[in-house]
Amino acid sequence: GLLKIVDLVPSPWIGVNWDTGNAYLAAAEDPYEALERVRDRVLHVHAKDISYSHSEAERGKVTGTPVGCACGEGVVDWERVLRILDPLDRELFLSVECGTIDEAERSLAYLTKTAGNRLIQN
Repeated sequence: GLLKIVDLVPSPWIGVNWDTGNAYLAAAEDPYEALERVRDRVLHVHAKDISYSHSEAERGKVTGTPVGCACGEGVVDWERVLRILDPLDRELFLSVECGTIDEAERSLAYLTKTAGNRLIQN
């Protein structure tokens, strides 16, 4: 999996940009188990959710999509993602990846509420 690729270059300068939505759509493996395996190498997270209808139509058929929905309105279990990443003893960058400003604002509001004091906005 992804960890094998990252481990080919054992450098602190090489890490994982985890895309929550694309990891879910690819369906090559459970996205949460995969995140647990690469957690220590995650440097950045694309916070992207996938609508239920999009997931039903494309899960397992595509490895990614530029289209998503507001975080908290789709299939991604954000509380589980945050629980997996929580033990990391370092700052982690998270970028909301959506199609519209409105979706981005709703995503930020949802993630701020869900993450509590773990989320620092810049």
